Amino acid sequence: MASSALASTGNQDVTLETSCPGCSGPSFRVIAGQDFLSHCDDCGMVFDNPRPSAKAIKSYYSQNGKYDHWLANLSRREQLWQRRLRKMRQHSKSGSLLDIGTGIAQFLSLAQDYSPKLGTEVSSIAVQIAAERYGIRVFEGDVESLPITQRFDNITCFHVLEHVQRPAMLLARCRELLARNGRLFIAVPNDLGTPRTRLGLRRLQPITLSGEEIHLSHFTPNSLRAVLNRAGFSVAYLSLDPYWDTPERKEFLRYYGMGFLYRVTGINLYSTIWAVATLPPPAI
Repeated sequence: MASSALASTGNQDVTLETSCPGCSGPSFRVIAGQDFLSHCDDCGMVFDNPRPSAKAIKSYYSQNGKYDHWLANLSRREQLWQRRLRKMRQHSKSGSLLDIGTGIAQFLSLAQDYSPKLGTEVSSIAVQIAAERYGIRVFEGDVESLPITQRFDNITCFHVLEHVQRPAMLLARCRELLARNGRLFIAVPNDLGTPRTRLGLRRLQPITLSGEEIHLSHFTPNSLRAVLNRAGFSVAYLSLDPYWDTPERKEFLRYYGMGFLYRVTGINLYSTIWAVATLPPPAI
């Protein structure tokens, strides 16, 4: 069950968490020297606390011009989505697709292998762009509160889990919506696992509503697995997310080089994490 309280800092509403947003565990501690961050003793997830409210985040991502960079780089972003689609096909099921946090729905427009398809998005401006550019109706709002009743063979949640107030609640909703033998695909940043962070050359900074992104939660492969397990999922596959939308050859080499390192050592030094999860078979 969610456990949080609303407070006010200046003109900005914030949420103060009293349990871990990732696993709902009651035991967490403030990180020394970074008192805006907490570390869960149960699942290991790191999260900002307090953090902007859901209302503030929706307003932030609904600003005019918020997706101008995406619109200016559609061809490169199409290559990104095609890479993800190829990676998905290694594990996905034939049939339906739900894309949570679909943005402007470019991914849905390319996911021709799956039908029917449905997308959700909290940003009103992104929902508008999806309709105007791709003719795709996206359901506006968070998936936890939308009146979706069908089950899906595949659910995708690409770089969404780090933005939501309570990953535990989103994953509980995914469990409700995933068909038996279905697949849940998740990608998140690995901002605690990169070499610069491990060496102390980079540190997470407090959230501002003027930055490029708002990341409320910070995962490692181990904490992501723990959060998924607590939500009732089994992790079938962990890897790296091919997230880049630039033509740089060095990023391609970094991805495959660090992917090989991860397969050999189990250490993910790349910027992102990719996970495929399933539901356990029903008890007999």
